[in-house]
Amino acid sequence: MDTTSPSPAPAVILVGCGAVARQFYLPALRVLQQAGRLAVAAVVDPAEPNRRPLAAAFPRARAVAALEEAAAPPGALAVIATPPRWHARQTLAAFARGWHVRCEKPMAATAAEADE
Repeated sequence: MDTTSPSPAPAVILVGCGAVARQFYLPALRVLQQAGRLAVAAVVDPAEPNRRPLAAAFPRARAVAALEEAAAPPGALAVIATPPRWHARQTLAAFARGWHVRCEKPMAATAAEADE
């Protein structure tokens, strides 16, 4: 008999709440969260009107303006769905916090950014 308790659902931080997040990530994350496969911990966007629909879809998630305000343990997954000019900086910030990253393309605008 298995007496171990199931692991908690991994935390996800959705960075960028624009059209890509609403059309593609919101439906997938909602299904995965309802199945207990993940827990959306934060939705991040500097524009409150962009955050609002995602915050409504994930009421337990913290809705914040900047990645630095998001809270999640090491090992969480940051989904970077912001405009490309922010990808490299936000990816590095997520890595610095011990998070895994799924970044929309392109990950970097220059070879130097990619090298970082």
